Amino acid sequence: MPRIVGNTKPGSKVSIQIWRDGSLKTVKVEVGETPSDEAAENRKLKQGVKTDTSNRLGLALSEITAEQKRQLEITNGLLVEDMQPGIASRSGVRVGDIILGFNSKDVNTIEQFNELLKQVKSGKNIALLVKRGDITTFITMKLADDDKKN
Repeated sequence: MPRIVGNTKPGSKVSIQIWRDGSLKTVKVEVGETPSDEAAENRKLKQGVKTDTSNRLGLALSEITAEQKRQLEITNGLLVEDMQPGIASRSGVRVGDIILGFNSKDVNTIEQFNELLKQVKSGKNIALLVKRGDITTFITMKLADDDKKN
């Protein structure tokens, strides 16, 4: 696969076959170009990506641009950029996940997410609606006193 992608012009749309749920499926993908480290950093600065992991879950979140939402076919959500070991990682949250909802409320901004998280008392459960690739699922976790970070 890397050789095929390497021989395809960036921006080209191609059909590929994948094995999913026990059958062969054809999907269209657009071949992108891996940005240099400097280009990626510049893009993060322009998008205002925050890498602060000071929330109770230790998640570094970034807000998703309108273009990214269009490509992902979503209307809201936050991207998990990085995380510290803790309740979120033990519960199954991964870097690259998109958090669409928090306890049945859509999330659009980091500030909104952190405010919702602050309102949850120790010992209570939370449910994150998470999109990972083509799969959307709930990840639940029970917050404890030692999950708090200041």
